[in-house]
Amino acid sequence: MSMNTTFNSLEELINHLKDLDRPQCFTVNYLPDTEQYNIWIGNQPYYNYERLIQLEEQDSDKLREKLNICKKALRIYADENHYVTDIHGMEIEATAMIDKGEMARRALEESE
Repeated sequence: MSMNTTFNSLEELINHLKDLDRPQCFTVNYLPDTEQYNIWIGNQPYYNYERLIQLEEQDSDKLREKLNICKKALRIYADENHYVTDIHGMEIEATAMIDKGEMARRALEESE
């Protein structure tokens, strides 16, 4: 479990740190724009959390890429005048395009 909070003065921050159960991992950043101290406290080193965030971002990027490919396929399905047999490695049958065109148009309208 981790916590992220802000303190208005260094004294407040130090008093908070004195009351913590030990051992704890923490990072402190001074925020010059607001003249506050931002502290992150957790039971694992912060770099572990940074790594988890990075992995989640990579997963999100992969999902976003797949979503864009699917949207592209739907747009092609929805275009009755467009004829293709392959979209990004996905084989398409012409009859499927004709049969699914209206469904693809509705799906695109809902997703955008």
